[in-house]
Amino acid sequence: MAAYEIETCLRYIFLASDVQSPSSRPRLVWWMLTVRFVASGWHYISPSRSLSRESLFSADEGFLLVNQLELEYLPMIKSVRNPKVLELRALQRLPKRRREKVAFVVEGARLAEEALMSGWAVRAAFYTESAREANPDLVRAIAARGNADLVSEAVMKAASDTKTPQGILVEVEWRKLPLVKQPSMVLVLDGIGDPGNLGTLLRSAAAADCDAVLLAPGCADAFSPKVLRSGMGAHFRQPIQNLEWPEISLFVKEHKLALYVAESWEGQSYGEVDLTQPFALILGSEATGVSEAAKVLNPRPIQIPMPGRMESLNAAIAGSILLFEAVRQRG
Repeated sequence: MAAYEIETCLRYIFLASDVQSPSSRPRLVWWMLTVRFVASGWHYISPSRSLSRESLFSADEGFLLVNQLELEYLPMIKSVRNPKVLELRALQRLPKRRREKVAFVVEGARLAEEALMSGWAVRAAFYTESAREANPDLVRAIAARGNADLVSEAVMKAASDTKTPQGILVEVEWRKLPLVKQPSMVLVLDGIGDPGNLGTLLRSAAAADCDAVLLAPGCADAFSPKVLRSGMGAHFRQPIQNLEWPEISLFVKEHKLALYVAESWEGQSYGEVDLTQPFALILGSEATGVSEAAKVLNPRPIQIPMPGRMESLNAAIAGSILLFEAVRQRG
């Protein structure tokens, strides 16, 4: 008898019994998982969709039962030295590790849900008992797409990047979102090193339906934990590219974009600039402004009038104002 047939029989026994005998459930789960691991060469095969009694033998729906049982019966990871814990921690703290694995980690129910809804691949996940109780459907959905592990609160705190962990950590496979053939609104960020500002700008760009965000040298890592939290899911919708200045110059010329740079006290008022035409906007940091490399591109300066006696605006606020001025002009 094939492994799949054996597993199907075991699932049938489990369902037919209506799970009335709690003492027998762990044994059935153990046998189902044993069959699964042997059949797959001891490599975890992630299940996909929910299993109903009516579709017991459906090829598309046949594997989630094992996953649901795993959530209840597989052991909890309690050691902070567990290799999975060390790997997830490294992914959050080391940009080099994120580049090597082409992956990043999101934390919390909101970002985990955004990743799933956007269809990004889940490689692994941690969740706590309290998180499973608070978000049972979400935890099941995460586990159905990746190798999910129940962990202790101490392990979650060790693996998390925050002081107060939210109980869910998900490793997501990075993918490059495609650009439109003819972009009409592009944000170029120059030396935005503050993670909070970068995340907020990505969120504003996504909300304004910006075609691309180009990150010049000196910007924070767009997929670091703090940027991801500030972005609030923008990473799953907004095309982001890290480019050198010669590449940015070529991009602007190839797509025939008008090039502007945001300045504090120089240039035309943003309300008087025609932002209905295709354009790229360079935005530097509040502390240092734009780099000399950006100035070589000879962008046209624009400013946000400030009748009060403030020297400048926060970079994220200024960038958001300018992007939504373009949205306003375009109706």
